[in-house]
Amino acid sequence: MSSFRRCRRAFTLVELLVVIAIIGILIALLLPAVQAAREAGRRSACSNNLRQLALAVHGYHDVHQALPPSATERAVGTNVEQVGWSWLALITPYIEEHAWNQRVNWAQRPHETPMVPVVNEFRSNVLFCPTRRSQGGVISMGPNQLFGLAQRWLGQAMPTDYAAVRRGTWARRDGMLTDPAARPIGRKPARSQTTFGSVTDGLSNTAMLGEKHMHVDWLWRAAREAPAVTGTCASFGEFQTRRMGFGGNQNVANGLARTPRDSGPLPGVTDSGGRSIVINEQCFGSWHPAVCLFALGDAAVRPVHNATDPTTVLEYLGSRNDGFTFNFEN
Repeated sequence: MSSFRRCRRAFTLVELLVVIAIIGILIALLLPAVQAAREAGRRSACSNNLRQLALAVHGYHDVHQALPPSATERAVGTNVEQVGWSWLALITPYIEEHAWNQRVNWAQRPHETPMVPVVNEFRSNVLFCPTRRSQGGVISMGPNQLFGLAQRWLGQAMPTDYAAVRRGTWARRDGMLTDPAARPIGRKPARSQTTFGSVTDGLSNTAMLGEKHMHVDWLWRAAREAPAVTGTCASFGEFQTRRMGFGGNQNVANGLARTPRDSGPLPGVTDSGGRSIVINEQCFGSWHPAVCLFALGDAAVRPVHNATDPTTVLEYLGSRNDGFTFNFEN
């Protein structure tokens, strides 16, 4: 009776290298798909945040028969910055922050001593874009850091990644959540200039809220960010198609930021009239690839491509009553 011994042949070095190369190629092919799936999930979460905020605005309108103003007070004189409490503070009862809303003394401004702890304690799960920030946090505010409006501000407050559309053009305050009609300190709610009925361009054609631009170097910096519930937050988010200078390549402020690193005039980028486009901390912009998300007046959330012309198309999107509509197909 004969016996046989079976020999097991080992991998050669060449075969091992081929297997490793194949595995590397498969990982390289799979990684972008995984990253794309993760970004799709983050974008969906951001869209849900905007929709919740838009529905909260609807809840405010149902109760008060008016849209919330961008802030409860506008500074007098030539200073157009907004003070008082922001539109976000006004809609807090409709984003499950009713207990915090009850603590606000609307006759006082946020930076006044009794209200500073109230501002510091505000937290919400719907104010951060997960693509921009992996988790929530606070900004540390010191004297002269609240855009010069609150010299005594001290505290740590929560910012937000979303802004109200105050106006479509510089000359006209024609956004949905625009400036208050008067200086209504001591009144609740602040008197608004807009209702859903004043949106004659149609709720499905007019932007109400959007992602505010935040350069990667500005994130969490008090000099750039603003507390979500203060009136200075309302200074963000404008389609300011203001032309500066005379003739030639006039600057157009502001465009729609295309990347998280845009700041100042975009090199080599002009509008349809050949004018340079300026990006600063007041305009809209997203960290999602290629698009910025906006909540429309009907609470639908739609993406807008970052290359959209700011001097005409974005004006149409931001204005509630200019007679033009934004074409989302372009």
